[in-house]
Amino acid sequence: MSDGMAAAPAGLPATAPQRGWRQRLLRRVWQTVKLLLGLVVVSAVLFVAIRYYHAHNRLERWWFGHDEHMQQVWASGDAGPIDSLSLHRYAFDFKTRIDGVRDNFSGLAYMPEHGQLLGILNRPADLLRLTREGELVSRHRIHGMSDLEDLVYLGAGKVVAIQEGRNTLVMFDLPAPDQAEVPEEAVRRWKLSFHDQNNRGYEGLAYDATSDSLYIAKEKSPVALYRIRQFSTLPQGQTPALEDVSHLLAKVPFLTDLSAIAFRADTGNLLLLSDESQSLVEIDAQGRLLGVRSLMPERWWDALPMPQPEGLALDADGHIYVASEPNAFYRYRPGAPF
Repeated sequence: MSDGMAAAPAGLPATAPQRGWRQRLLRRVWQTVKLLLGLVVVSAVLFVAIRYYHAHNRLERWWFGHDEHMQQVWASGDAGPIDSLSLHRYAFDFKTRIDGVRDNFSGLAYMPEHGQLLGILNRPADLLRLTREGELVSRHRIHGMSDLEDLVYLGAGKVVAIQEGRNTLVMFDLPAPDQAEVPEEAVRRWKLSFHDQNNRGYEGLAYDATSDSLYIAKEKSPVALYRIRQFSTLPQGQTPALEDVSHLLAKVPFLTDLSAIAFRADTGNLLLLSDESQSLVEIDAQGRLLGVRSLMPERWWDALPMPQPEGLALDADGHIYVASEPNAFYRYRPGAPF
């Protein structure tokens, strides 16, 4: 080496400059490892906070004051009118996962004629027939479909689903349990006028058989509610006339999105499900707020919140069912005789 500095002979202890260089290298490596470990931990915490606890949505609701409004509603302790479900009295019943379903479980509907539920998968487009305990009875491929977000049972064997990406309503006959497929030529279609390139379009369906009205929920940007009157007589291929009934949502500004809706045939009330707000809400036909129930676990250490609630159904006994992606099935029971 230059300047009279020679390398230490083999087998002799390293000189002080050599030891100092190695120590500095080890310190830098250890600092880099600690930084990477810290980033992994922070990323994991952020993933859980956002994916399961919806931290970004909570921040948005706090910033705009929606959480304060929601807390005022919960603190009121109002049991609601006699024709409300009294959602605050509902208790968590059980959670299960649908056998054979990995992900994309996005919609629910109740069939009173059969005492069973229908579920929908958006990719692939599969129709599920389920028991009220979440057990899979049969599975049917719906050909020519994709991105099916919700469905509703009209009665008399008629099923309607919505394609969010294509803004299209589709109708088909309920397949028999041993019928494996719904052929594409058996599906009727109606193109809806609204189009949203950001995939925040039509998300939920509900049906009022008495007035033959189909309700359609728009997810967000903005949250909206529409109605199609005399739906069963609508000719195939005709663009339906959408009646904007979003004024019914005026009392629930704390719902920052709508994931699903359900109709109460006995009262004409609507149930609204919000993924971002992790809330279930009941309003009447005039939009008056009748009840709110949080979907968050009562004790956060007992269970994680629903990852992405997307489907909603109500049976004749008052049980409420919620579908959550990827494949979770939840049931809530009324706190008093229904």
